Amino acid sequence: MPSATQALEILLNGLTIGFVYVLVAAGLSVVFGVMDVLNVSHGELLALGAYFAFSLVVGVGEGGFWLALVVVPALVGVLGAGLERVAIRRVYGRGQLAQILLTFGLLLVIYDLKQLVWGKEAKLLSPPATLNQPVELLGFSYSLYSYFTIVAGATLALVTWVLLRYTRYGLVIRAGAEDREMVRNLGIDIDRYYTVVFGFGAALAAFGGVVLGGYQNVNLEMGNAVVIPAFVIVVLGGLGSFRGAVVGGLLVGVVQSTVSTFLPAFQGMVIFLLMIGVLLVRPSGLFGTDTEAAGGSTDSSEFVGGLDGGVLGDRLRSRLGLGLVVALALVPVFEGVIYSGFVVSLLITVLVWALFAMSLDVILGYAGLISLGQALFYGLGAYAVVMTLLHVSPSAFVALGVALVGSALAAWLVGHLAIRVSGVYFVMITPRVHR
Repeated sequence: MPSATQALEILLNGLTIGFVYVLVAAGLSVVFGVMDVLNVSHGELLALGAYFAFSLVVGVGEGGFWLALVVVPALVGVLGAGLERVAIRRVYGRGQLAQILLTFGLLLVIYDLKQLVWGKEAKLLSPPATLNQPVELLGFSYSLYSYFTIVAGATLALVTWVLLRYTRYGLVIRAGAEDREMVRNLGIDIDRYYTVVFGFGAALAAFGGVVLGGYQNVNLEMGNAVVIPAFVIVVLGGLGSFRGAVVGGLLVGVVQSTVSTFLPAFQGMVIFLLMIGVLLVRPSGLFGTDTEAAGGSTDSSEFVGGLDGGVLGDRLRSRLGLGLVVALALVPVFEGVIYSGFVVSLLITVLVWALFAMSLDVILGYAGLISLGQALFYGLGAYAVVMTLLHVSPSAFVALGVALVGSALAAWLVGHLAIRVSGVYFVMITPRVHR
């Protein structure tokens, strides 16, 4: 049993990181609840907040941290609002898959821009000297900056709740989350509120990035490290539920702190097991509705809506496909005559990736589901082949058979857990189950 001092330290550590999770998850959840958009680039907005704060502190000095708490969320909020108007608004009504793919592209762009501007090395964002010192209460010493993070996170979460609960904007936002068409029929331009909601969610993430940057360091992977638990939190609490984001964020923070103290090897696994356990009992999350368990819709065609059709007709595609198969079959024949072995090796790599892409297309095309954890089976097949060739049989056919059977069994187990939900929830649970 931990001592009282150790238990208090675990709790405070959990609340410190938990309130950062709350800020990130609240933005994710509110944006999805109102706009039905799952913004997978949300973590990069947090990281941008941390990097902007670092630059401000370097340029202004120690007082730059206090300035960053106000300026940076406003700046990233404006940036988020601009992204909604310029990019995300263009894919409304085209299915949630299009929105997920677009925001994933934004994630990659923002990540590369961070690396281009600030480099690969981690940056030290020093908090003000007034906060960077221990505080001793009743014989217990703890960082004043951690107390500040808890209070600041709790205050901003409370302000967000008041805005959603007691203001006209909050009333429209909550009504839009329940029934958009009803709000439109009342003569309210709900689309205008989308920009405000997306910008506000980005500002919450940026504020979390500023305080998190002072708690640890500022690095390229910090957005991904935070947004993955944030996804777990919004699944636990229920997509679109602010209350669920708060409860889930604090719960995940305390659980992570406890496990990292006693079982650090399982720190990355336990919160995903917690999420899976909750979804098995209540697929909609702790505070979600049954409709949300399907990602907002039980019809898979709505999830992939707007992505049908193509440039080429069916007959032309068939002829081109047949001609390509014949051409590929003849490639080894002319090795060393017309081209070198490098061309064959390159085409093999292309075909491997094409086969991997086809595996995703089968799931998406026939079931309307997209799995972000498909690489699990890709890697499992590779390991199974190597281990079979080394320890069982030198036959490539035996190794291929073992890889197929092993991957199929793993897919059955993963599918048994993940297929209980669909749509956005399926997208969110698959990379966590596969982790």
